[in-house]
Amino acid sequence: LITSAVRARMQQILADIQSGAFAREWIEESRQGGPNFQRMRREQNDHLIEQVGATLRAMMPWSEEGKGSGIGGRGSGLDAPPRPPTPDPRPPRAEPLRA
Repeated sequence: LITSAVRARMQQILADIQSGAFAREWIEESRQGGPNFQRMRREQNDHLIEQVGATLRAMMPWSEEGKGSGIGGRGSGLDAPPRPPTPDPRPPRAEPLRA
């Protein structure tokens, strides 16, 4: 649910974007080497959803994390050669069809 507090925060974020305050803050963060961004990234790496995501990606043989996992081997259909590209659709007729 979007409560009135959430709505007010969203409106403040939008106002920061529209006024250019967010862009100025982001540029300054970048000039300083992104210390806050890096800190937030480190904090989020320990989140449960990141741990679950890493486990799931390890099961995906087409992803870097999943290469060599053995999952998706022969017979799974995941090792099938790529399909040829589909042909370009025909251009529309200059005149509509008549009944």
